[in-house]
Amino acid sequence: MSVVRAIPTRHKGYLFRSRLEARWAVFFDVIGAKWSYEVEGYENDQGVRYLPDFFLHNVTLRGVKNPERGLCLEVKPDHYETNEHHGDAEKYYMCSPLILVRGMPSDVQPLPGSRMTGEQYLDQGATEEDCGLWWDNFMHFVKCYRCGCLKVEYDEGHYMECPECGYRADGYHPDLVDGCHAAQEAQFEHHRGA
Repeated sequence: MSVVRAIPTRHKGYLFRSRLEARWAVFFDVIGAKWSYEVEGYENDQGVRYLPDFFLHNVTLRGVKNPERGLCLEVKPDHYETNEHHGDAEKYYMCSPLILVRGMPSDVQPLPGSRMTGEQYLDQGATEEDCGLWWDNFMHFVKCYRCGCLKVEYDEGHYMECPECGYRADGYHPDLVDGCHAAQEAQFEHHRGA
């Protein structure tokens, strides 16, 4: 059986481990998210190391007002199965908040990410503590129509308010749709070597 490897891809001076990561960078550029790539690694008491793909400096999780906003984001391919994470649960607690996305940015909401509810994860033998990783599925990038504030949020009416100015914010903002299209259509030159 042959092994399929991601193609290292250069974008804006960064060498991404895959085209998928580069597509997410294109999405972040278009929506106005300030990002850093593999900027900070973490190690726990047992020596387990973890390096998140992105840090998003001006994005909050669920609109929490935080003067030190930002969140980590991990990109996985479409075929990455949620139950593969069970053994890796510990590393995801090192970086908080952390969003795990699966596949390409898509204007078909919600975020491509874990498609399993906390209850389903429990049925596979996880503890309730492990379920903290997967409980908040089906979230969206959301952008305010007035001030441009970005957050990751549920797609429910009472959450579609900007945490900064109180104006309407949703996952259908034109910048978000344009960002998805730009990411999907981005062309990259083949990079030889790692």
